[in-house]
Amino acid sequence: MSIFATIVLFFTLNYSNKITLLQDPPQHCFDISIEHVSDSLLSVFESKFGGAATRDDPFVMLIQLIRYFSAFENSTDKDYFTVSEILEDEQSNVQSSIIAICAIMQSWGWDVQYIYNGNEHYLGVNFGDEWVVRQGHWVDIRGHKYYLKVFDDHTPVGELIVNEPAHAYQSLEISGTHLKPLPSIARLPEFRGTAYTRRLHWNYENTRFGVTIEIPEEQVAWTHNLPSSLFGMVASGIRELDGLDLVGRLKSLVRDYEEYESVNFLLKFCQSEDIFAYDSTLPVISVSRQFSEARNDCDGRSVLLYCLLQTVLDYPSSHIVFVEWPYHVALALKPITERSAELLSQQGTCVGENYYILDPSYIGDTSWGSSIEFLDGECRMIFP
Repeated sequence: MSIFATIVLFFTLNYSNKITLLQDPPQHCFDISIEHVSDSLLSVFESKFGGAATRDDPFVMLIQLIRYFSAFENSTDKDYFTVSEILEDEQSNVQSSIIAICAIMQSWGWDVQYIYNGNEHYLGVNFGDEWVVRQGHWVDIRGHKYYLKVFDDHTPVGELIVNEPAHAYQSLEISGTHLKPLPSIARLPEFRGTAYTRRLHWNYENTRFGVTIEIPEEQVAWTHNLPSSLFGMVASGIRELDGLDLVGRLKSLVRDYEEYESVNFLLKFCQSEDIFAYDSTLPVISVSRQFSEARNDCDGRSVLLYCLLQTVLDYPSSHIVFVEWPYHVALALKPITERSAELLSQQGTCVGENYYILDPSYIGDTSWGSSIEFLDGECRMIFP
């Protein structure tokens, strides 16, 4: 049975009396929807969208819910439909679907709000501090930042549907006082469908290397929704690499290298302009999009290198930090072996306590620990 048929059956059995909201305010619609989002209904969504583990993957569930409610017929019969009316009558509109999603996400305990003004209707997403969102439009409500998500499955969080947004937004009273911000991604949905191949080339120590990867089109499309962030993109990117079938091939190429050489090998991979064109106008984009679009910037290259250091070389997160100057981002990496530590102490540029600069955007005769000549002054270390 499809999820739609299952939920319609659920509401037919449990809510035989409809509640009509003719021109009622959104708060009334939300309050009624919250009442109708029972544990049984949440279990239906859980089972159809990947089981109880979805409770720990709220961003995955958020995009799944957007896709699900986007399928309903757009109706102008009235301003607002409750979640029960949407599922029984098979009709909705943007504002009602957003309210329904907020009611469901809040019932799971996640801080997702309905943000609106006039003809603008958004999901407001409160992200945990570990995401380190770099840019995007957000609204401050009760001391929390809510990044705005268009009601679709292809617009990045923080990007608006209008060029000149309203200055004042409204929100609804929340269902509880202990809602949690969304944590960084614990898993990705299962992607099916077509993928396309791309040949990657780079040079290391006067040797030309190349691998072929497959890039799932669904994975690229899904990750387009991610906000422009550092550690959020790292959490997703580590899992995206599995879908690209890249990690195992890079591991086989570095297996005979010592630590210092293997780090430089990955550095040259990320610096390769045969793989990525440098585009300083980009926000941070997902690892999948970096490979599919063949471009990135300093933030994107740093995110990718961070992911490779963890997946290919098994560095713990405590050994890797983002390093930020005005208008530039790089990494710094703490060595594990005594040989690397001794070598870097003699010729490397150190920040913090034994973290050595690793800049995938500073192309040329560079290596782990190379100084960045055009960057002066103090830098900021960004920890997850």
